[in-house]
Amino acid sequence: MKHVVCGLAALALVAATARDARAAASCSFMSATGPAFGSYDVFKASSTDSAGNLSFTCTGGASLTITLSAGLGMSYTPRLLQRMGGGATLPYNLYLDGNHTQIWGDGNGSTFVNGPLNPVDGAINMISIYGSIPPNQDVPLGTYNDTVVVTLNF
Repeated sequence: MKHVVCGLAALALVAATARDARAAASCSFMSATGPAFGSYDVFKASSTDSAGNLSFTCTGGASLTITLSAGLGMSYTPRLLQRMGGGATLPYNLYLDGNHTQIWGDGNGSTFVNGPLNPVDGAINMISIYGSIPPNQDVPLGTYNDTVVVTLNF
């Protein structure tokens, strides 16, 4: 069997502050874990799915949205896992829901943002990131990854 090892190498984290009357509001990341797809079997008839999560905390009555960048492939439809050493890509995507109906992005095109959210002050909030690689993609063996920037906008 032919297997490809893939996963998200990193989720880069950014907290962005809106400049308005809510300037006292604050949010910060606790942790971020991207979906780890493991080995991708090019002969498997169903998608390869995984989930990761974000944890964050907010204070000061923050209202926020969470966006994800397109990643190294610079596209949301689809995002691309890139083979280390170059030469090949493996299409995949990240979703707001486990049914993979809403592509998590920045709200442009066919993507959605997570929120607006109104977290309880000081509480640790956990949000899932659902990932999926479509089946039947014949790609060269190798390790594939992507880097996606996660932004808290409050």
